[in-house]
Amino acid sequence: MLEVKDFDLWTALTSTVTPLKHTKVKPEVKALKFKRNIQSIEYSLDLHGYSIQDAYKNVISFISKHYKRQTKRILIITGKGKPTKEGLIHHEIVDWLNRDILKQYIKTFTWVNNSGAIQIYLKRK
Repeated sequence: MLEVKDFDLWTALTSTVTPLKHTKVKPEVKALKFKRNIQSIEYSLDLHGYSIQDAYKNVISFISKHYKRQTKRILIITGKGKPTKEGLIHHEIVDWLNRDILKQYIKTFTWVNNSGAIQIYLKRK
């Protein structure tokens, strides 16, 4: 019987393995593409996963904060909801934006990205 030492086993193993080439792996970057009419959006708020109450509070604070900062355009992403029924936030946000508490800050707003987001132009102080 032949006796194989650890060193001989290691040498036999390493002679059959080819080393990996040292290449840099570039991560895949996926850019969010919106329609052309969204230009120079400075800030956005994504409401996916929020409850109605939390979304309402965040929309009010987001819009009032950016009005005070004199931001020109903002984007609020609501999503479209499930195919079987329209999302609750998607349905309610237009009513929220037409309320007096927010109307004083908003110049105009339009649906963009196939009605999945709303672009808001804010008034100037």
